[in-house]
Amino acid sequence: GGQYARTYSGGMKRRLSCAIACISQPQVLFLDEPTTGMDPVSKRFVWDKVDKIKQDRTVVLTTHSMEEADALGDEVAILANGRLRAIGSPIFLKNRFGAGYQFRFLCSPGGSGPLWEAIQQQVPRAQKLEEVGHSLTVCVPRAERRVIPDVFALIGQQADHLQNWGLSNTTLEEVFLTLAVANREVNSGGQDEEAPCQLCRMAPAERVTLYTANGVPVQAYGIICGVCAGDPTEMLPLAPPSLAALPPAPAVAAVGPPAANMAGSEPAVSLGTTEPAQGLPGPVADPDLPGTAMGLAAA
Repeated sequence: GGQYARTYSGGMKRRLSCAIACISQPQVLFLDEPTTGMDPVSKRFVWDKVDKIKQDRTVVLTTHSMEEADALGDEVAILANGRLRAIGSPIFLKNRFGAGYQFRFLCSPGGSGPLWEAIQQQVPRAQKLEEVGHSLTVCVPRAERRVIPDVFALIGQQADHLQNWGLSNTTLEEVFLTLAVANREVNSGGQDEEAPCQLCRMAPAERVTLYTANGVPVQAYGIICGVCAGDPTEMLPLAPPSLAALPPAPAVAAVGPPAANMAGSEPAVSLGTTEPAQGLPGPVADPDLPGTAMGLAAA
């Protein structure tokens, strides 16, 4: 006692922050990376407290630890590159995005090879995820779950080659990696979603139809958003800097149909067909998830 908080270690400061947040017993408790820097014992202590607190109140918790999200989250929202990619219970996310069931074997010396060959004969679509020393990790696709009892029988036949084995579902970390890789692949395929609208500078630019002075439709990519192009009653003037950003060909004398451009008026964006730019699919949500539940651990 009697020590200043600034003299505490990182883990102790985290524990102090969590304690201060809980003093007033709020009905909605926000925790940002509560166990960062803690040792395993302290981390488990905080987990137990959060698990108890969430029974009669809502806890919104952010974390980079998929183990922590899996242990504490009744509903988990996964963000990748700043975008919501999926939301649902851990079981839903694992079933939706998981590769399958994982068998982990600790084999006797020289036993991993014969065991893997036997598994391949029994389950041709099985995948070898890892083989380090005498340890072997095999994934059975979810579509092949009906053959899992046969794998159990095979394990009994290969008992002489095994010291220990275990079966587990896909981890939440693997689900996150699957979504993150998919997000990165889509981003590398096109930059449309990164370009802001030249008018509002808020929404991402989309593919829209603009019109030349002669009424010729022109497909424009990465210039304006669908909101600015979609309502003729709220046309926004196109400032000269934005006009300069338009492609040089074809030359656009007026951005809008002839009927909408009166003499002396500035060019305006007309009502055109809008299509979303190629980008990420919408977030996947658990169909059983209430629309108002946004917390990782909700009461």
